Order: sequence, then structure tokens, then C-alpha cells
Amino acid sequence: MTRSIALTPAGWLVDVLLETTLEEAQHMVPPALATLEQAPNGVVLRCYTNNLDWIAHLLAGLDCPLVIRQPAELREALQRLAERISEMAGRIE
Repeated sequence: MTRSIALTPAGWLVDVLLETTLEEAQHMVPPALATLEQAPNGVVLRCYTNNLDWIAHLLAGLDCPLVIRQPAELREALQRLAERISEMAGRIE
């Protein structure tokens, strides 16, 4: 059931390689959010979303290196998030 929720089609198919173990990925990613599949060089996270900015926030919070395989627009969303975080970190009152 949770696998079918994670794979319910939406606007974007997200495919990300998490450079971690399957056990660690399972602790970080709820099963209803995405599927996780062991790969030779890490764990493949797949899900659908209508909001790439939200997925960028989720990915930024994971405690592992990652590679965005698709969509390319998710790289742009993650870059925008990084810029916003950098601006916040540099603010002084």
C-alpha cells in the first residue's frame, strides 16, 4: 500500500541516487514518500511530486551525499534553495 502511494503519478518523476546504505536511507525516507532500491553505488530514491521546491527541501535535509538523476529542474530547485540558505546565513541584524 505505501509503495503505491509513493508511486502515484504526479507532475514530476524524481530519480535520485543517495550515496548511503539502504538501511540508512530507510531511516531517513518514509516509505509512503518514495521507493528505495539498492544500487551498486548507493540507493535509488524514486517518487512523484508536483512541487520540486518541496522535494529540494527534503533532499537538503538528508544526511548523505546525493546525485539528482532526474528531473534536471530539481537541480535548479536545489540550487535556489542553497542560495536562499546562504543569504540567510549571511544576514546580520
